[in-house]
Amino acid sequence: MYRFYVPPPLSFHASCPLPADVAHRVVHVLRMGPGERLRLFDGSGREVEAEVTSVRGREVRVALVAELPPAPLAPVISLYPALIRPHRFEWLLEKATELGVTRVQPVVSERCQVRTAAFGAGKATRWRRIMVEAAEQCGRRDVPELAAPLPLAAALARAEGLLLLPWEGEREAAPPLGEVLRSFGPEVGGPERPIAVFIGPEGGFGPTEVAAARARGALTVSLGPHVLRAETAAVAALAVAVDALTTARARWRDEAERSTAYPVT
Repeated sequence: MYRFYVPPPLSFHASCPLPADVAHRVVHVLRMGPGERLRLFDGSGREVEAEVTSVRGREVRVALVAELPPAPLAPVISLYPALIRPHRFEWLLEKATELGVTRVQPVVSERCQVRTAAFGAGKATRWRRIMVEAAEQCGRRDVPELAAPLPLAAALARAEGLLLLPWEGEREAAPPLGEVLRSFGPEVGGPERPIAVFIGPEGGFGPTEVAAARARGALTVSLGPHVLRAETAAVAALAVAVDALTTARARWRDEAERSTAYPVT
């Protein structure tokens, strides 16, 4: 079933019109008509199934059929990728959205070959649209927050939670990212202690930048023995983090249930 993002709040009466861009896709791209069903989500975690009730010119009206049950809580992960060439950065945003990133904060580091001015004023709108379309495709009910680019020092100062830095300079000596995440308690990856993952540009972070990150409390971690492209490193780190936190949460939940069912006396 086709899914579409609509601006919040998602509210329905007997029937309501779809936003113009969604209406255009429904009628002119997908050729949907009255009686056909679709799903709508507004980024707040709410998703509904709706039915097209009428198509009149450019106006498409739908009626609520059912509201879907709440989705499980996902890990809270912020990604801090250094700016790279535009087409690669856009691919990174798409895949990060599919993998469940909560927030993306682009950063400018000393080895960045691309500066913020190279992206132009319209890039933020394009980036946002890429992330919305990725959310529609992958089934998640929210769209990641996208912040304006910041210098690395400012991003480090503002980052919250557990700061992690996959660094190729220690790819064989640093502990694996998944192992590090599984070593913490159930609060890691939650609202009280989110994850912040910093990814360097082509050429990686410089030694002084790594030292500054460590001074801020960041842990250097490994993504394996090979040197990865910046966008590959971002995707690999997110995939490992989501898997490690999801499986660890399941284990913590099972242990808590067992301790409740069989209390120690």
